Amino acid sequence: MTEPEDMGYVAQVVPELAGLVRPLGDAKTHPDNARDHRIELIAQSLQTFGQRAPIVVQASTGLIVKGNGTYEAAKLLGWDAIAQTWQEMGDDEAMAFLFADNRTSDLASYKREKLLRGLQRLFDGPGITDSLWEPRELEDLRDEFTEITELPDQGAGEDEGLTGEEKAAAADKLRGEKLHEMSLLLNDGDYREFALWVQTLQKEWGLKGITDTIVLAVKYAVEHIVVHKEPEPEDARVEVEGRTDAQLKPLPITEEDPDENFPI
Repeated sequence: MTEPEDMGYVAQVVPELAGLVRPLGDAKTHPDNARDHRIELIAQSLQTFGQRAPIVVQASTGLIVKGNGTYEAAKLLGWDAIAQTWQEMGDDEAMAFLFADNRTSDLASYKREKLLRGLQRLFDGPGITDSLWEPRELEDLRDEFTEITELPDQGAGEDEGLTGEEKAAAADKLRGEKLHEMSLLLNDGDYREFALWVQTLQKEWGLKGITDTIVLAVKYAVEHIVVHKEPEPEDARVEVEGRTDAQLKPLPITEEDPDENFPI
């Protein structure tokens, strides 16, 4: 990287961009930039790697159309210069480019299995701090793919469970599916009750998978419980599979603590 004293500026820019370095005050942030940047994270990246791509400035106005966050991060770090490329473009083109550049990152997504492999490689080597990912996010990724590759038995008995080969085949099939992640935020009391409910249903239905149990419970509720919008008379009864609501007894839920390995 070029040394600030060699350039006469306080900046940390890779040598390949040295010819583009100009005073920070030459450019201005765009007043119509709608992106809410995480300036402190951009500054962290600049401190670690230096500036490796120039900001883009509309030549006729001096307004930044790409790199507003980088500019603000450089100011935060006390730089007085930054690599800039000044380009001719009309006002409408500049505005469209500004929004298009932000929008392309909005619409991007990750190939999550590749993401997991890459972050794991960093974690096992130099660490993931410089990547701006956090260990808990890596742990969430591991859990996501553990749930796919270690499928629970679905049968009610041991003979009806999946063999190791069947689990592997099912896992390969699931990897091609688009998966959606859902989170539940529960306090300690609600979590304990929820865990006991799910474990009770698992025993009643002969299931082991947490996700399968919850999905089946919701599906059953939608298909078999009639929701009345009008108040019912006191003697009204809701029929569910030939039984009345008075006959539907709650499943026996033990008062013991949920299994300590309950994975939610």
